[in-house]
Amino acid sequence: VEGIVAGMKSHPSRLNVSQQGALALGDLAWSNSGVQQRIGQGGGIQVTIAAMNRFVENAGCQQKCALALGNFACQEDNQVKIAQLDGITPIIAALEKHSNHQLCLQYCCWALKNLSLNEANKKRIAGGRGPRLIVEALRNYPVHAGIVEEACGCIRKLVWGNAENQNRIAQEGGIEAIITGMTAHVHKASVQQQCGLALGDLAWSNETNQARIGRAGGIPPIIAGIHAHPTHSGTQGGLALGNLASLCVANRKIIASAGGVPAILKSMKTNLQYPGVQEYGCWALRHLALDAECKVIILREGGAGIIRQGMQEYPNRAGVQDQGNAALKNLLS
Repeated sequence: VEGIVAGMKSHPSRLNVSQQGALALGDLAWSNSGVQQRIGQGGGIQVTIAAMNRFVENAGCQQKCALALGNFACQEDNQVKIAQLDGITPIIAALEKHSNHQLCLQYCCWALKNLSLNEANKKRIAGGRGPRLIVEALRNYPVHAGIVEEACGCIRKLVWGNAENQNRIAQEGGIEAIITGMTAHVHKASVQQQCGLALGDLAWSNETNQARIGRAGGIPPIIAGIHAHPTHSGTQGGLALGNLASLCVANRKIIASAGGVPAILKSMKTNLQYPGVQEYGCWALRHLALDAECKVIILREGGAGIIRQGMQEYPNRAGVQDQGNAALKNLLS
């Protein structure tokens, strides 16, 4: 690490040194918290940000530096340090300047996603042109799986627990862009996962967004994801459908007509080994059971027994028990 940093410091005007140095630091930092911390303490963040600021016109350098900063930002102290060194600014600038460079967009979203794990950073990113640029990347490249996955991941972090950011993303057209990207990648589990969670987080306790997602056709792709990836998408699919049905009565009927209830029950039945599938399946059924048509379907498909089976399998998991009891109460009342 120290040798790479020293080399980048010694040759700040050499593009290739900056690119390869950032790439090397990023690779060393990948999934290694010890190295991430060492890079943060050893000046690696400073030289990477300096490279971004010096080689603004070079999309390849911007891409590699954004990737590296995203990897560094997996460590909490580095999230703070990158912001203190004004590292967020060049990442957002690269999103705008290199809007036709797909890998640059992907890794800028990756970096902003990880930086948004820090609340102060989230506020800073969301307060400027970040949301618009993230949604634009998603809208312009729906067939690029990497952009869709990372942009949706970034949106998730920005909107979680923040009603203002939920509304901002929706106003920028983020809901429709997510749905388009999700529909384009039915067979890629990781994309389905991030898209489903992004829609679910946008819908959380927000009836306006719930209705907009329903009207925009967002429910059938979530159900398609559950069918295509019952293990990966069962958890977030149940979460998303539950959030969408929690306040919006119209969405309960859309879910019923789109075959959502059998999809949830099948996922729960065939993935008993995954407590998250059971918990969020019950979360969805809890709200769907408030609709008379959905209640009939749940009972007809043996839903009460499937709920009880999940509860018996996880007697010590509070989420499964709480959501299961609430689902049964609504279903059998």
